[in-house]
Amino acid sequence: MPQAGPPRSVSLPHSHEIRLASGLRVIAFSRGELRESLHIPLISSVLIGNRGAAKDPVGLPGVAAMTSTLMRQGTTRHTALELDLAIDAIGARLDRSAGYDAISAGAGSTTAVFPQAFALMTETVREPTFLREEFERARTRSLSDLRLAYSSPSSLARLVAGRLIGGDSPYGHPVAGTPRSLEALGRDDVAAFHQHAFRPEHGTLLLGGDISVDDAFALAEKLFGDWRTDPHPLSDPVALPQPAAKRRVIAIDKPDAGRTAVIVTRPALPRNHPAYYAGAVSSAMFSGYSGRLNQEVRVKRGLSYGAGASLIWRRDSGQFVASTLVDHKRTVEAVCVVLDTIESLASRPPDERELTTRKASMLGGWNRSIETSEGLIGALAEFALYGIPLDELERYSESILAIDGENVRQFAEAHIIPDPTIILVGDTGNYASELGTFADDVRIIPAADLDLEALQ
Repeated sequence: MPQAGPPRSVSLPHSHEIRLASGLRVIAFSRGELRESLHIPLISSVLIGNRGAAKDPVGLPGVAAMTSTLMRQGTTRHTALELDLAIDAIGARLDRSAGYDAISAGAGSTTAVFPQAFALMTETVREPTFLREEFERARTRSLSDLRLAYSSPSSLARLVAGRLIGGDSPYGHPVAGTPRSLEALGRDDVAAFHQHAFRPEHGTLLLGGDISVDDAFALAEKLFGDWRTDPHPLSDPVALPQPAAKRRVIAIDKPDAGRTAVIVTRPALPRNHPAYYAGAVSSAMFSGYSGRLNQEVRVKRGLSYGAGASLIWRRDSGQFVASTLVDHKRTVEAVCVVLDTIESLASRPPDERELTTRKASMLGGWNRSIETSEGLIGALAEFALYGIPLDELERYSESILAIDGENVRQFAEAHIIPDPTIILVGDTGNYASELGTFADDVRIIPAADLDLEALQ
């Protein structure tokens, strides 16, 4: 295999920021040069509210996700259908999303129609109606989506992993909620969460692309300058989940599964931790086609069509997840290979050739993502959400390149390898008797009896 070449540099525009009288933080950048290279003048925007599913009311997981969905389903000026028609007529897009740490809304379009697209996005943030008929329709869809997720071994394994690692912390429930919580959820719960989540004093608006910084600030002032809500202080940080004291195995018996989903997981660090770059490079050692997990699981042994790992970064704690999907009869072999491969970062730290290859893959993806205004806004939004200085963007590549094999070994020994939780979802009749070889703490739970809200 040829050696990876040196990373290419990316031209980054300088971002500027102001704070409106309402308290809203506004970040803007101009990237007019894209107009000449792409021949299509584009502008993107996103408004992030600094509260997400981690702030769901106790006993009602799924409120943030439902709020995000319903914001798009009608405002005081437009019905859901009228919103769809208005956006379609100008060839724009309206985005919205909800995660543990934030809920967001965004708009993107060509320069000529961006004021209209941005005004429609503003409506969904400031004037959603949360009509009861739309609420009932959205809840029915969400319950259907949950049933589909529970029927998939891989999706169910990830839900179990999130619950076991998050525990009773606000990160311990699914963002989408559970069937029980969605049934208990009411339209008024959604309206109340919206008032709690979207407040100018702890929100951030980002705009960029084929627009001057002054025009971006003027547009923000026009549509959000008079935004007022009752001040509401940010709550204390969430209680962090504690790492398991020992290795454990939780197997969900799902006889109708075609294959067994395998996940090895443990708690990880928050996004703003100084070891972020060491963690990012360490997890990259496992990821992608040439990553260690795919090479060991798929290429060398043919156990699966693919395997990989990731570090999920959040405000107060993260999660390491390594996963694959295998034939039931080869589950034990696959678990051994995944565990051995993870531990290999300590026993066999990456040499310079492997580091160069994995860093090239990382930085290639990173640089491609921030070459668009939409991608650059996404990167800056993450920095703003997690309290990272915006100029860190300019040092991202050099920070990744500075990580060496010893940094990777130390990070793996401290934050990836110790006391993992092993999760299996599949026909356990093929391997239940052998699970004791991995841990003394082994639990087998019939899928029909699984209660994510009670699982510990």
